Amino acid sequence: MLFSDKYEGNILNKLNHKPTDFTHEFQMDSNLGNTYGDMTRYINDKLRNLKEVESALVKQGLIGNNLYAFNLEHRESKSWFCPYAFTRPVEIEKYINYKMSPGTIMDGFSGEWFGLSTEDAETKSYESIAKLQKMFDDPNRKMKVLGE
Repeated sequence: MLFSDKYEGNILNKLNHKPTDFTHEFQMDSNLGNTYGDMTRYINDKLRNLKEVESALVKQGLIGNNLYAFNLEHRESKSWFCPYAFTRPVEIEKYINYKMSPGTIMDGFSGEWFGLSTEDAETKSYESIAKLQKMFDDPNRKMKVLGE
């Protein structure tokens, strides 16, 4: 929000020097610049998504300390939620020509499509698969990643 021009009450209004006062190269090298323009829309989307997750968790009966990410991550498999608790409908037509693979599972989750992230979606995808495999560490259960 700091670099969003339209963000009300932006602290940059109180500064003598703003990131835009520096050259583009210096801004990028110092991580000062915001080349994405007004970020409030994307931040609002992120907050909306987080609120949806929190609401889904509360609907599953979680309150208090159970809502901490650490406690969620360390739940035993017998205490997991129905997978539909965290899903929402998508327009499948948007993905008809999408190249699905194990390396694209997390593609777009951090705003890569909007140019809002330099995160490596492929690395995150494989890390997520590894976490899932660890959670499903059961010799009687077979896991297959779509697109393999």
